[in-house]
Amino acid sequence: MTAALSNALTRFDVAQAVVRGLGEALGAEGTSLAVVVEERDILRTLAWQGLPDELFESGADIPLDRDVFQAEAASRRTPTFYASFQELRRRFPDVATEDVAGHESVLLVPLVAERRVIGLLTASWAEARALSADERGFVTSLAGQAAQALERAGHFESEQTIAATLQRSVLPTTLPRVQGVQLASRYLPGTAELNVGGDWFDAIPMSDGRLGLVVGDVVGKGVNAAATMAQLRNALRAFSLDRMKPSSTLARLNRLAEEVLDTAFATVVYAVVDPETLVCRFTSAGHPPPLVAYPDGRVELLEGGRGLPLGTGSAARYGQDVLDLPPGSVLLLYTDGLVERRGESIDTGLEQLRAAALSGPRDPEQLVEHVLEAMVGGAEREDDIAILAVRVFAVAPRELDLRVPNATASLDVLRDALRAWLEGAPADRAESEDIVLAAWEACANAIEHAQDPGTDVVRVVAALDDHRVRVVVEDSGRWAPPSDTPDRGLGIRLMHSLMSSVEIETGDGGTRVTIERALGDSAGTDSA
Repeated sequence: MTAALSNALTRFDVAQAVVRGLGEALGAEGTSLAVVVEERDILRTLAWQGLPDELFESGADIPLDRDVFQAEAASRRTPTFYASFQELRRRFPDVATEDVAGHESVLLVPLVAERRVIGLLTASWAEARALSADERGFVTSLAGQAAQALERAGHFESEQTIAATLQRSVLPTTLPRVQGVQLASRYLPGTAELNVGGDWFDAIPMSDGRLGLVVGDVVGKGVNAAATMAQLRNALRAFSLDRMKPSSTLARLNRLAEEVLDTAFATVVYAVVDPETLVCRFTSAGHPPPLVAYPDGRVELLEGGRGLPLGTGSAARYGQDVLDLPPGSVLLLYTDGLVERRGESIDTGLEQLRAAALSGPRDPEQLVEHVLEAMVGGAEREDDIAILAVRVFAVAPRELDLRVPNATASLDVLRDALRAWLEGAPADRAESEDIVLAAWEACANAIEHAQDPGTDVVRVVAALDDHRVRVVVEDSGRWAPPSDTPDRGLGIRLMHSLMSSVEIETGDGGTRVTIERALGDSAGTDSA
């Protein structure tokens, strides 16, 4: 019992260990443990064994000021034993046999810590019996240990509640809206142990239009880790206002960690994305490498820009890497809880993550869900997980140049990229949807009907010329000859009905479809 109570983290863990051990040691048919909820002045049962569940259903809390045997036992602060049900009824005439599950003998033991009652331990027997001196001594000893374990677990739970509240107050509740950028995030606490960690994420809009992206992890658990995380997060937000390069920002944050923060160390990856140029600059302070999924199907781990964790030396130097993000690329930042498993190399987890991203969708929300399901699923989480995904698109009037795999799944990428690009064009919603649908049909033809393509990539280029949108779809194969069946060739007719002009060119290098729409021109939609 001592070992079981020493390993119990929560009050529920304590209650389960006590009711199980007490029943086995004394041969009791029924055991239960209730705790005092001080703010409500009631007894609330946490665990029971051998007793009907309806005795402890929701709303079965026992007020301590009520004239019932449990409340009296708690107020007396000493063990109370009723050798028979008749003895119990003489003291409490209103008690029913159902109140003790039809049992004869009942033992009630208050759990006292720091001179106050914090719980009540109950055991009952189906037949009348007496308790020997050894049994009474065992129960008294167990009650003392159980009270200490309950008190310790209560303090632990309070600390975790404070840490969780602090962490929730620091993590962003919403992500910023930036034209041409899609963001998604998740935070999952660990489930293996009741311990709040120091994982966090952030997305910081800057005055020059760039976007700062952060994922970090403070070593340790509980209030100290959460408080340290809050300081680092707020400091990094403040430093980002100076618009320094990521490596300089992390060097500055490291000096703060060394001089001010009381923590072992922390890992951080900090990236700055420019939605105008689609360039990402990033620096990592001992953090797992970011992952990038390109629209052409490639998925890579970014091992550049690395330095030591924060707090491991005030003179630490940090590198920086620069990455071009083609339109439709997704950048994924995460904490080690996603890829680290006890007894496994982290390389195994990183390869599993790369495989999950390779097989997943490119929409950030869907990709985050897909990755979490593939990496964690319903398994127990040994550590917290923070994950942040960002997808970038070109926005008109800048030219969109998109290369996607020659596969049907690429149509979703095309749709999202073209819709984002058209947000910067002077097109109304109906015009934008017409253009997207026509481009979808052109790309679908390139994917489904191109014969013997020389490459496995389809290229889509969109440009804005004054008030005219031009979309060019190129593949490296020849389209199959038109069919005589009446339900074939409808895609080309649809493109003609939606756009101002449609031109299809074929050659040895492949097929090019150029579609144009004059904005404000209703000629295309009339025939549709």
